[in-house]
Amino acid sequence: VEKAELLAKDLGCTVIAPDTFRGTVTDFVPKAIWLALTTPQERVNDDLDAVCRFLGCNTDSAKKLAVVGFCYGGGKAIRYTTQRKHDAATVVF
Repeated sequence: VEKAELLAKDLGCTVIAPDTFRGTVTDFVPKAIWLALTTPQERVNDDLDAVCRFLGCNTDSAKKLAVVGFCYGGGKAIRYTTQRKHDAATVVF
């Protein structure tokens, strides 16, 4: 959340950090890997579509959309923009 807040401040834009693991957290690496491998892309896509509806990204007057992700989030970002939001920018780091 802190990184999202810093990006929003630095870039002067709205930043959303969706919880694609639905509240599940862990410090145990095998469980983290399991979460990353078993979180369905379709559910992530639906969650990101809901964020876009909330922000008004689906209207003709909407501002541009960029989806940014690191590691797991980068893969989900690429899949989302290639599967659902073809006109969005994707940044992976």
